[in-house]
Amino acid sequence: MAQSTFALPRFSLKGSQIAETCPAAPAACDPAARYRTLDGSCNNQQRTAWGKSNIALQRLLPPQYGDGLGTPRTRGLPSARAVSTAVTSAQV
Repeated sequence: MAQSTFALPRFSLKGSQIAETCPAAPAACDPAARYRTLDGSCNNQQRTAWGKSNIALQRLLPPQYGDGLGTPRTRGLPSARAVSTAVTSAQV
């Protein structure tokens, strides 16, 4: 199961039964547009789909849930304050 989450973005769905359910490719972005798009596309001019709504994201690590299925983890995690302090006090 974990392997499928990493390999799925590499498969083409063209010609499959679910090809019609995939979101359409973004149209060319208009750099002179007065307003941003509603779906978040074109926020990044080089990667127009980054930040767009209804786009699957590829995980860096497999998901880890409290019950193994869908409950958030609550044990063994650092406090939010410790994470915030470590990130904001890091020397850049």
